[in-house]
Amino acid sequence: MQTTLLTLLPLLLGTLALSSATDWTPKASQIERTRPVLLIPGFASSQLQSWSQYRCESGFSSKLYREIKFGDRLWVDLARVLAQTECWIRCLKLELPTQDELECKLRAVQGLEAISELDPGVVTGPLSTVWRSLIHDLVDHFELDPDQLIVATYDWRLPPSKLQDRDKYFYALKKKSIDVGWMERGWRDGRVWLMSSMQSSWMATKADWL
Repeated sequence: MQTTLLTLLPLLLGTLALSSATDWTPKASQIERTRPVLLIPGFASSQLQSWSQYRCESGFSSKLYREIKFGDRLWVDLARVLAQTECWIRCLKLELPTQDELECKLRAVQGLEAISELDPGVVTGPLSTVWRSLIHDLVDHFELDPDQLIVATYDWRLPPSKLQDRDKYFYALKKKSIDVGWMERGWRDGRVWLMSSMQSSWMATKADWL
């Protein structure tokens, strides 16, 4: 997954390089600006966390990871997967065909940390790296500020229609895009959208929201 993202880096670097332009501040001083970047992670490439309390009824240990608390990371936590496999699977399951949650209420983790590594840790972190290298390169090469590098995570278990019905995802995505445009006044109509092929296909079905 990391290799796939890195193959996109030359194209993205070229886009950003062409986007550097001169803009005037209210004080009429010239500055160099870079297009803001909006990252939309692919399938299973962002963290999900518990948004409820739940108690596992089975597992090889009577106490280890038995309680799932608000804010606990479920996607992904290797230690929890090994200790409470059946319970972990039930928490991630959705009912078909309604896509309603069966046991646990999960929601997407927000921010760059949600897509940098899926299971942060000395051992698991390097094994679950997703966008960390690309984020580092963007910040290092173009000196992007935090408000210029925006992440739009989502519950990747859901189809696009359910994302909008349950989470108002595309409404929130449009708001993020507008907010970035107002902050970067020199680029009202210029933003770099970086996403996987799957996201680009279902984004086309929701173009009216954008």
